[in-house]
Amino acid sequence: MKFKTLRSIVRFFMKLIADVEVHGEEKMPDGNFIAAANHLGRLDTAALLCVIDREDIIMPVAEKYKNHPLYGVIGRAANAIWLNRFEADYSALREILARMEQGGMLVIAPEGTRSKTEALQEAKPGVAFLLVEEALRTVRQCQRQLLWQAA
Repeated sequence: MKFKTLRSIVRFFMKLIADVEVHGEEKMPDGNFIAAANHLGRLDTAALLCVIDREDIIMPVAEKYKNHPLYGVIGRAANAIWLNRFEADYSALREILARMEQGGMLVIAPEGTRSKTEALQEAKPGVAFLLVEEALRTVRQCQRQLLWQAA
């Protein structure tokens, strides 16, 4: 299944079951950035696919869903990065950073899973790693531009 097909199916079903409104969409930056949000239910991903018109979404998904009959298909169509949530998954983190360097939009739940109580949980350290790496990359790019302009 292609990403556009998945998004069309998700949008159709979301219109049947939910009234989704988007405010401030024009403020969303182009290019790469990290969108971190609480993960309160199974429809969070569907809502994301419903409202964001980008195809370069970087979506880490727990590897336990890779072979699931429904979530596995959705993950593959969305080009998910299968992630081990219980230990440092450096391979997945490198893949996320590589896709961000290409301009992708990372959507991530800092807690690493859905909240069972709809309250904030402790964040996993991988989110902090990605934020620091992306900040350092941005600083290096700015330094290169300043050096180039000064030459």
